[in-house]
Amino acid sequence: MGKNHSVIIIANSFQQDYIYDLVTGLSRFTKVILIGSDEHEKFDFGANVILKNYRGSHDEEVPFHKKAFRILRYYFRLFFFLILSRSATVHIQWMRFYMIDGVFLTLLARFTGKKVFYTVHDVLPHDEDTALNRFLFKIIYRLQHVLIVHTDFIRLRVINEFGIPEHKIHIVKHGVYNVKDTDLVSFETARDKLEMNPDDFVILFFGRLAKYKGLEMLIKIFNRIRKLYTNARLIVAGKLANDYKEDFEKLLKEYDLNKISFHIRYIEDKEMGLFFTSANITVLPYKEASQSGVLFMSYAHGVPVIAPELGGFPHDIVPERTGLLFKPEDEESFENTLKKAIEIFSKRDSDKRDFIKEFAQSNYSWEMSCKSLFELYTKSKKDEKL
Repeated sequence: MGKNHSVIIIANSFQQDYIYDLVTGLSRFTKVILIGSDEHEKFDFGANVILKNYRGSHDEEVPFHKKAFRILRYYFRLFFFLILSRSATVHIQWMRFYMIDGVFLTLLARFTGKKVFYTVHDVLPHDEDTALNRFLFKIIYRLQHVLIVHTDFIRLRVINEFGIPEHKIHIVKHGVYNVKDTDLVSFETARDKLEMNPDDFVILFFGRLAKYKGLEMLIKIFNRIRKLYTNARLIVAGKLANDYKEDFEKLLKEYDLNKISFHIRYIEDKEMGLFFTSANITVLPYKEASQSGVLFMSYAHGVPVIAPELGGFPHDIVPERTGLLFKPEDEESFENTLKKAIEIFSKRDSDKRDFIKEFAQSNYSWEMSCKSLFELYTKSKKDEKL
């Protein structure tokens, strides 16, 4: 029996909102089988999506042997499913274990006659640019039939640094997040729940707290500018990475935390609107980055973004319209850019916010991205070469 025109999406705990929008967008064009976990059970993906909850819980507060059992059970279920599945396409969104997901799983999928895609969200894992990882990812990239990237910056890096043929790499833009009506809150409600005054200038740092995110520079510079702009407030919201806990504790002891509000935990989807609706700007003080899903979350709410001149940011930001750019890891440039942002975006202008939303939908719609992906899925295999 021949293969059918369904696609298997392997989430591997990648960003929930990204996976939701990707899967629901693709389901308009093809049947989607999502290999997910308990975190995906809350979503209504629609009739054309089948959720295979092979991962189960992601609870970290369990003994090591239970975590190991969950992982072994997950890969046993996944490998067995791939062997039996008649789906023609497998699309890996993230790799938890580079050798298992990038090599063994890929080889198994290829052995069963499937076309394997991998989305390169980061060229190399953050803070893990080692000779061993470069060697491993060169193998991983070569094993995939197709590599999907969201920016030309990533495409060129994969070609130049890993020697991957251009025909294997395709740019599909990162879609802007779809804000659900049920998640919308008023400005007044958002400010009230986050204990902010209506006239405060709120700077938002949102997302997973990790070493490369540049939180130290942000807090250092904020301590300077809050003396000049007395209504400036900083919100830091997101889950703390395990390998950043010690540095984060030192950071809290080193700096004055006056006018800084911390929400150090996983932020549920229903809460996201509170933070972005309350914010005047979203800040990404990253030391390294190819792109950021936070930018598209911010755009979805009409909030301008301050980001470094790295990766795809210069292409995604319209200066003084959708945000501002600064020189990476340059404190003076970052401080001056923050001051400029306060001057430009201090007034909550609905026209400016509407422009950002319309810009995002016109240039980064999930419908266009998923249509492009579907066309790649169904493309002839004549150019599938290692």
